[in-house]
Amino acid sequence: MTLRDRYKKLKKKYPNSVVLIKSGSFYNTYEDDAILIHELLGYRLVNKRVGFPIYNLYKINVLQNYVLVDNYALIEVCS
Repeated sequence: MTLRDRYKKLKKKYPNSVVLIKSGSFYNTYEDDAILIHELLGYRLVNKRVGFPIYNLYKINVLQNYVLVDNYALIEVCS
């Protein structure tokens, strides 16, 4: 299963959250979540994918609360 497939599976389960997939020392996100992270934090968007080092997760914590689930981080989207 690819990271994008894992993302899609988790996105169905948590449709109101931004889903970040941990891969090694990076987090990746895709589709609309990638666009959101790109717009909020300026991370580079490539083929509807954004990746960034784990140590930059604190930037997102400033914006929203998040909970870690296994190798995934789910970030609540505040409306």
